[in-house]
Amino acid sequence: MSGGIGGGESGVPETLLDTKGQIHGFSTTNAAVNVGTDLQTIYADSTETLGIGYGASARSVLATTGDILAASSANTLSAISASTSGHVLTSTGAASLPTYQAAAGGGIATLLYDYTVSGGAVSQIEYDASADPITASDYAFFETWFTFAPSGAMALEFLIDQETSSYYWYGNQYNVSGTRTWVSGSNDSSADLADTNIIDGVNDNCFVHGVMGFNTPRDDDFNGFFELFQQSNGYTQMTRVNGFSILDTSNEFSYLSMNASANTFYNGSRWTIVGYKTS
Repeated sequence: MSGGIGGGESGVPETLLDTKGQIHGFSTTNAAVNVGTDLQTIYADSTETLGIGYGASARSVLATTGDILAASSANTLSAISASTSGHVLTSTGAASLPTYQAAAGGGIATLLYDYTVSGGAVSQIEYDASADPITASDYAFFETWFTFAPSGAMALEFLIDQETSSYYWYGNQYNVSGTRTWVSGSNDSSADLADTNIIDGVNDNCFVHGVMGFNTPRDDDFNGFFELFQQSNGYTQMTRVNGFSILDTSNEFSYLSMNASANTFYNGSRWTIVGYKTS
């Protein structure tokens, strides 16, 4: 092939490309562009003598299952390595790569307590937060759902911080046909969410919905509104609870409990508490 590649005396010499993977380049003269390392790709690059060069590719950067492609700086590919199962990718600011971190608990709502009775009936279900007390600075308010089957006629008592002295002020109102329309209790040793007029027999399946919260202007109070429905007889009860000066530490509690006065909660009874964060 006389005259080199392309023919003629001005063609590219056949000896220009003499190494596997080289390609033809040009600056002011013909030249060989040497091949890059495995998995690199070729880029236009005005800083290179020949205007092109090899650099990192997605394939060369992503070396492990679960890696995510990201930029560690302008035009610089980097890999964010996979992390602990359940962790979420979290921004650490504009100047650094995101990192995997433990999930913050699903947004503003956090499941604080979820307990189902098993292995035998119990007379009390207690949420024990004493290892990490719940504070008003962390949670704006709380929502609770309690479903239970009683072993017999009983009162359902709500306790705050295990307090059984005369700190509970509460008001009741029942119907349909549970009668009583309204009663106000004060200086009592527990807050009765229902009595034997409502829970009047075995397996009277009940459910309770409540909203609770700190009373920050009165930082040692804890308040709530509860509604209870008894399925067997269709009775309903509404109760307002004021734990008056009941908290041992301002705007903080360590325990909440549901007590079965005189009887027990059967297996399958379940109590959940959700906290709604302040931000």
